[in-house]
Amino acid sequence: MIQIMFIDMGLMMLFSNSFTIDWETSFHLFDLIFPFLSGILFLQYAVQYKQSRNLEERQLVTTFLKILNVRTLGVFITGLLSYRYGI
Repeated sequence: MIQIMFIDMGLMMLFSNSFTIDWETSFHLFDLIFPFLSGILFLQYAVQYKQSRNLEERQLVTTFLKILNVRTLGVFITGLLSYRYGI
């Protein structure tokens, strides 16, 4: 899991360096980093689901996976839209 933390840190560094005064030029990079972060979190919770033996914990993780799936897909779709419609 330490590799995932390094990937997250690299994406967050890229994310923080994408802030500029001219927001419209960096919008797509900013908006495409977000689904990658959500996707990595989705992967971590999927691993947790596989390792869990408790039924209650599995139900909780399943609910969170559904929420993350909607968030990841929604942010990815907005990244494909133009700046005016993507926000």
